[in-house]
Amino acid sequence: MSQDESTTQKAELLAEIHGPLLQIEGYDDCIIDVITRCGDEPTLLYSVDKILRKLQAQGMEYLEAREFFEFNISGGWLGPQTPWFLDDES
Repeated sequence: MSQDESTTQKAELLAEIHGPLLQIEGYDDCIIDVITRCGDEPTLLYSVDKILRKLQAQGMEYLEAREFFEFNISGGWLGPQTPWFLDDES
């Protein structure tokens, strides 16, 4: 099984357990888990470190990747299932 198949299966399994989840297209491999809280819908939790590394692997410098992440990925409100981001940079 490839890495892509494994991460897609993880996203599908989480959706099967928790119901439909709002995903960031192309970043399934950056999913950590699902966050739940009383009164809120389950939401995906993403690793900021993994997202930044992925952007850098696509040719961005660190600061460019950080700015892109903050403006284009974490900077939007998509409703109650807007994903959470764990700033777990090492």
